Amino acid sequence: MRSVTCEVKSMKGRQNTGRGREMPTASGPQPPACSNFKLRSSHFQLGFNLVETLAASMILSGAVLTLGAISTNALTSTRLHRHYETAASVIDMQLTLIDQVGIDQFIEAGQMEGVNDQFEPNCRWVVATEYTGTDNLYAVKITVTWLEGRRPYSVTAQTMLNGASLASEETTKEPQTQ
Repeated sequence: MRSVTCEVKSMKGRQNTGRGREMPTASGPQPPACSNFKLRSSHFQLGFNLVETLAASMILSGAVLTLGAISTNALTSTRLHRHYETAASVIDMQLTLIDQVGIDQFIEAGQMEGVNDQFEPNCRWVVATEYTGTDNLYAVKITVTWLEGRRPYSVTAQTMLNGASLASEETTKEPQTQ
């Protein structure tokens, strides 16, 4: 780096001691006399060196990559949670259907599995019922599965539903036949 040392002459000797205006010199204003061009690098630097620039670039690129990875993971998690929510709504729809039709009629119909293609991941649902032996109480298990890439995911819900009681059916049929 070059450093310029300039000599500036003091104007103290030219000050007018009176109250009047200062008299201009015949040759006009003089520029400061500059002499002694010296090379000094320790006092004056004009920018960053290559190592500092590379270090700053590495830190910045590391921060950008970290933020990119965090946002990608957040988007992936959001999509997966949306698929879980879709699976829960498919389970809710199937339970509502079973409740409206009745568990006995649902079992007699025989459709215990199917595919729901109304939502983004095509969900496959399977209903498994088991009679518990206590006053037409059925254990119902609904499983919804879907593929995310090559990895399968599933959500399972279990509940107990009460079918039509045999005692209530007999009491309602007897008055009708008489």
